[in-house]
Amino acid sequence: MALMDEADRKRFLDTLHRDEEFRAAVRRELLTEELLNLPQTVATLVDALAQQRQDFAALAQSVANYMERTITAIQEGFAAVRGEVSDLRTDMDAGFTVVNAKFDQVDAELQDIRDQLAS
Repeated sequence: MALMDEADRKRFLDTLHRDEEFRAAVRRELLTEELLNLPQTVATLVDALAQQRQDFAALAQSVANYMERTITAIQEGFAAVRGEVSDLRTDMDAGFTVVNAKFDQVDAELQDIRDQLAS
């Protein structure tokens, strides 16, 4: 024994298609609260994902800025070290010039002594 005959089914489906309130009432009867709330849940998840993307993009930009500052600081540090090494080299060259002049002076004095002893 069927609860609905063919005419009742047709009328039910026609009403379901044409009447928004009727369709909402049937949904509430057939679907669980979780399924009825699914569109809002999905929208919330989409919003959360969009926020996470923004947070990730901001974090990636912060890391890029940090790396840029770090590389600049390292380059500046190397430039300062190069300058100090260059200054040290200049000082060493000047020191060697003085030492060489002293050796030349000692050689000349030794030659003078040899000449005096030879005469």
